[in-house]
Amino acid sequence: MEGEAVPSRSFLGRPVPSRMNSKLPQRKRPIHPPPVERPNEPIILLVTLTIIPRIPILNNAVLHDAFLHGCNAADTWSVGYYMIMPDHIHLFASPAKLPRISIKRWTGYLKECITKQLHRTGSQLEGEAAPSRASPSRPAPNHHSTWRWQPDCWDTQMCSQTHYHDKWEYVRQNPVRQNLVTQPEAWPWQGSLNVLRW
Repeated sequence: MEGEAVPSRSFLGRPVPSRMNSKLPQRKRPIHPPPVERPNEPIILLVTLTIIPRIPILNNAVLHDAFLHGCNAADTWSVGYYMIMPDHIHLFASPAKLPRISIKRWTGYLKECITKQLHRTGSQLEGEAAPSRASPSRPAPNHHSTWRWQPDCWDTQMCSQTHYHDKWEYVRQNPVRQNLVTQPEAWPWQGSLNVLRW
């Protein structure tokens, strides 16, 4: 019929009105549901910490040492495998003590411990950008911006051994996807503090 909107989709053989085809709003802030406890399965979360602005200054020995110190001090969650990228950090974490505190509260304390360690050592995170694959000896650009931690974190609970393995491999390949190295093993800002077994 003339003037009638043509539906672009159908559901169960029926046309879906165009007003239902619109995009859903995207989440602006992460939600932190409590971890789901399943019998005979560990609680392991993939957590991402980010800085503002997103400048490449985290991949260096100073931040790495402060991160290790922070993980040691913030011991209510155990950190397993971690990857420090130029402007964010991925880590796998599992509750280590009872009563368990929320991941949001723990990451807030972890970031505070890292920042205090940087101040305690008088270290500045400026100008230590990641080298590109094409020219690893090229001097890094100087970033004299003031940075801070993003107020929250992103976290995802691993729901199976396969999910855990897939996410672990995804995180491990991050420097390769970013063209920072050709092999994941060549990236020096990664490691494992505890074995988080599935």
